[in-house]
Amino acid sequence: MNEFDVFTVLYPPNEKFKSMVNISTRTKDKEMKSLGCCYFENIEERISDLKILKSNDYYITKNGLKPYSKRCAEKLFTLNNICLDIDFHSRQNAFDKMCAMEKFEFYFFRDLINIQPPFNIPKPSIWVRSGRGFQLWWHINSASPKLLFLYNNIIDKIAIIIKDFLTEYPDLEQQVEIDVSASKNAVGLCRLVGTWNTHTRTKVEHEIINTTGYDINELNKALSEHPVYKEYELKELLKKQGFAKRSEASRKGQATKKKRNPIQALHLKRLAFIKWYSQILLDSVGKRDIMLFLAYNSAVMLMPITQAQEYCKQLNQDFSEPLKKIDYIFQQKKTYKLTNKRFYEMLSAHDDEIKRFEDEYKKQSVNLTRNAEIRKRKEQTQQKKDRALHLLKEGMTYKQISADTGLSVATISRLSKTLKQKPPKEKPWETLGISKSTYYRKKKSL
Repeated sequence: MNEFDVFTVLYPPNEKFKSMVNISTRTKDKEMKSLGCCYFENIEERISDLKILKSNDYYITKNGLKPYSKRCAEKLFTLNNICLDIDFHSRQNAFDKMCAMEKFEFYFFRDLINIQPPFNIPKPSIWVRSGRGFQLWWHINSASPKLLFLYNNIIDKIAIIIKDFLTEYPDLEQQVEIDVSASKNAVGLCRLVGTWNTHTRTKVEHEIINTTGYDINELNKALSEHPVYKEYELKELLKKQGFAKRSEASRKGQATKKKRNPIQALHLKRLAFIKWYSQILLDSVGKRDIMLFLAYNSAVMLMPITQAQEYCKQLNQDFSEPLKKIDYIFQQKKTYKLTNKRFYEMLSAHDDEIKRFEDEYKKQSVNLTRNAEIRKRKEQTQQKKDRALHLLKEGMTYKQISADTGLSVATISRLSKTLKQKPPKEKPWETLGISKSTYYRKKKSL
C-alpha cells in the first residue's frame, strides 16, 4: 500500500455527501495558514501538488466541511472520522520516550484490540505515530452533524476504557495524556500522514488496520456494552443516587469523618448562643419569650419535635425565673428563615457580646480527636528521638539507628549535634547580681 491509500480509507471518494476537507500548515514563524479546500476524490491530487517542507507542520480536517467555506463549527457538513489524540508528556530523553511509546502500542494491541469479546474495542481504521504520541482514527460512514452528541459520547467511552487500561501500567499512566477536548473538536485539525513533526523531527507514520467504516450508532452501542464502561456507568449512577461505595476504612469498620451540614452547624451555633446569652444576662425576664421562640425554631431543624420541646423546657428551667407556661411557643406551625443579623437583633445582643461568644465558641469547636492524634504522634516521635540519643551514646551508626527507630538519617544526624554541643559557660557575675566588668575588676584586686 502507498501512503495515499490512507486517504481512501478515511475519505472515500464515493461518499453520498459532497463535502470537502481543509489542509493547513504551520510555518517556521508558528503561524497557521490554510492551503485551501478540496473534495474527497481530489485529496490525493491536491497533496501531490503540495511542496512538503520538513520545516513546516501540515494538518488536515478530520470531518467534511461545506463546499468552499472557512473551517468553523457552523460549517461542519458531515461526520466522517473519529480521531483520538494521545500525547506522551515526560522529561525522558528521546530514546526512553520512544521505548515508552512502543511499550504502550504493544500493550494496547494486546489488551484492547487482539483480545476476545467483550473486552476488546472496535479496531481503529488507522494508527498514526505523530512523533509526540499517537492518533487513533475510526472511520465512520458519513453521518449528519446532528449526531454530534453520539460522536462525543463515543470519544468519552473510548477514553474511559483506555484510562482504565492504563491503570494496570502506572509507569505509562504518568506519561500518557488523552486529549479529549481536542478530539471532540469536529472541525479540528490532525497531522497529515507522510509529513514531518518539526518539534520532534520525526516523520508522521501510519498503519492501516481496518478498511471498513463503522456505523456511528453501532459503534456507540458496541462501546456501551464494554464491561469497563458498564462498571463506570454503574459507579456514576450510584454516585448520583447517593449510594457510592464506602471507602476501604468504612468497610473495615473504622469511623469516617462526616462533613457537617452547614444548616445544622448554623442552628447548633444559635442554640449555643442562646444558652450562653441566658447565662450572662443579669436580667433575662424580658427576653425569655423570644429566647424560647428562637431556640425552638432552631431545635426543630436539628431534632424531632418532641425532643425540641424537651430541649426548650430544659432551657426554660435554666432561667433565673422560669416561665410558668410555654406551650404557646410550640404552637408555631412553620420554621422561620432568619439571617444572623436579624437573629441577633431580635435578642438585642451587642456587638461586643457577639464577638466574645464567637471567640469562646471557636475554642470549643476545636477538633479534639485531631488534637489528640497530633499529640500522640508527637509523643511517639519524641520517644523515638530519646531512643536514638541513647543508641548514639552507645556508639551505633546512623543507619543502624535509623533501621531500629524508623527515623531518617538526617534527623539522627541533627540529634547527634546536640550531644556534641558544649555546656554553657558559667557566669558568676549574674549570680552575684553585678556586671561583668565589675566582677573582673574586683577579682583582680583580690
